[in-house]
Amino acid sequence: MFWRLPNELLADPQQLNSYSYARNNPIVSSDPSGLIPEPIQAAQMNMAVYQNGNEGKNLSGGWQYNSLLPGNGTKIGVYSRTQTENQSVPLEYALVSRGTTNWLGSDLLNNLGQIFGVSSDMSSSIERVTEFVNDHKGNEVTLVGHSKTGAEAMAGAIKNNKNAIIFNPATLNASGLDISGYTAQVNEYIVRGEIVNSLSAPFSTTFGGHDNVTYLPSQYSLSLGQVFQNGLIKSLWSNSTQNHSMESVISSLGK
Repeated sequence: MFWRLPNELLADPQQLNSYSYARNNPIVSSDPSGLIPEPIQAAQMNMAVYQNGNEGKNLSGGWQYNSLLPGNGTKIGVYSRTQTENQSVPLEYALVSRGTTNWLGSDLLNNLGQIFGVSSDMSSSIERVTEFVNDHKGNEVTLVGHSKTGAEAMAGAIKNNKNAIIFNPATLNASGLDISGYTAQVNEYIVRGEIVNSLSAPFSTTFGGHDNVTYLPSQYSLSLGQVFQNGLIKSLWSNSTQNHSMESVISSLGK
């Protein structure tokens, strides 16, 4: 796995260049530099960004909610963390995107549109993320997304050569993106049995060693009693949508 680290880290006491430093970090959820959110921290931020007015609640690891990224389309929260308690200027940022909130409206259209490269939210997200990254060239910026914004976060990461942590992501149509120049890392976390990735997996794009997929245990499994009570189709739909939620992601990461 190849982690891309800022040049400032070359003066780190470990005295390793970014390639060697990453080779000293073979575990996906380990980050000795402290410049990338741990999966559970990213998941907590991703769950919080769904909560209007409470985007900064129930976070860990020193992460704080700052503001919303300006612009139309996807709701993107700006989160930051300093390396030590004595610092006042953030060293690292996470741009955290709210995913699917309605299954039958504009979110559904954008989910489907992403497969064919015609999502308006995708274009807006990449543009806004790129502007933020260009304004914070001296900082580590990690993109985080869930559901439809998992694909948006991945696209923004590829466009700007940044790391991404994504949960139960929709598929990404990578047309127009320079995948060959991507040297950072996308880490995907998918709860088994969830609906969005299950349906879009045949269309998904992978990036070899720069795209790691971790499957998490299902939180809602089909039972005979459930089928008798609700019927097979309704039970499958209920379980798959509940497995898709950020609550299920956080629960799975704890196991």
